[in-house]
Amino acid sequence: MNGARNWWAGAAAAAVFLALGAMLDEQPSEAQDIAADVEHAHQMAVFDAQIARTSKAFCVSQVGPGARALWTVDGDLVCRPAAQLSTAGADE
Repeated sequence: MNGARNWWAGAAAAAVFLALGAMLDEQPSEAQDIAADVEHAHQMAVFDAQIARTSKAFCVSQVGPGARALWTVDGDLVCRPAAQLSTAGADE
């Protein structure tokens, strides 16, 4: 009878140990998820900056200096020339 009691006590202790271990494991996992999200956000910011530089360079090569690179809702690149300032009345 004493042996059975020890066995149940050991099994209960092992179950508690495993449950606590699983709970403690989730916290570092959440921290790792947050760190992965931060790293992903950084990579996306770098990627977005690279796209902006490349599209600007493309538009300048196609339209000329001062060209603007714009994106449609569908994700198409539209190059617009630089806005021209009115020179009307400058000769007067």
